[in-house]
Amino acid sequence: MASKKVEKKFSNNKHKLFAEEYISNGFNATRAYMKIYKVEENIAGTSGYRLLKNVQIKEFVNEAKERMRKELDIKKEDILMDLLFINERNKEDNPQHALKAIEIINKMLGLNEPDRQDISISEQPLFGEIKDEDNDE
Repeated sequence: MASKKVEKKFSNNKHKLFAEEYISNGFNATRAYMKIYKVEENIAGTSGYRLLKNVQIKEFVNEAKERMRKELDIKKEDILMDLLFINERNKEDNPQHALKAIEIINKMLGLNEPDRQDISISEQPLFGEIKDEDNDE
């Protein structure tokens, strides 16, 4: 099945160039912004991050990522298996790689997120009804 490239309409041509560069350089917003807008790194860091919140850019990037996943037929299970293999092979000789694999596995499985706790508060007065001393009622 051949994939179709969806052409997005951008309100700003540089936004489109930024999005394309961001994808082609491995998803580095700072480098993409520096290349397209010809600015220094300190400006590119914050401006690139801001541009990633633009709806048109976000949709363009998400669609490109989805196309890549489909074309490469990459599944989370395959990535997890590869990471487990990397972890096992590197425990003795290269523990940094093993730890990095564990870190990525934890992120993928959502194990780094704090446990969610639902807390309900019922409003019950501690001392009964409080009367306003200034009011003569």
